[in-house]
This record gives sequence, C-alpha cells and structure tokens, in this order.
Amino acid sequence: MKKVFTPDGTFLGRALKIETTGNDVEITMPGDFPGMAEKTVIYVGGSIVYEDENRVYIKY
Repeated sequence: MKKVFTPDGTFLGRALKIETTGNDVEITMPGDFPGMAEKTVIYVGGSIVYEDENRVYIKY
C-alpha cells in the first residue's frame, strides 16, 4: 500500500490501487474499519505529480 498526499503535504489516505483514466485519478482505498468494503475515490482533473515505492503525490 502506498500513502497518498497532495503537493502541499496533506495526507489523503492509503491506496491499494492507483489508476489514471483520461483526465482523472482513480484511487482504490481499504475500508475505514475491518470488514468494510474497499472504496474508490475519483479526483476529476487530477494528475500524479510524483510517485515512488511508498508514496504518491497527486494534484487535483
């Protein structure tokens, strides 16, 4: 799992899967509590600024 941040350092959550689709960034995150379904967050007009093996920075 990677940690997702904005360029100014705001933590958005942990990502199981990150995809860019057209002009959007789609992030699949684990549920908030054990046993909850995964949730998908779409940042319309977003893009990945930086990515390494532990972190991803996106702007939207």
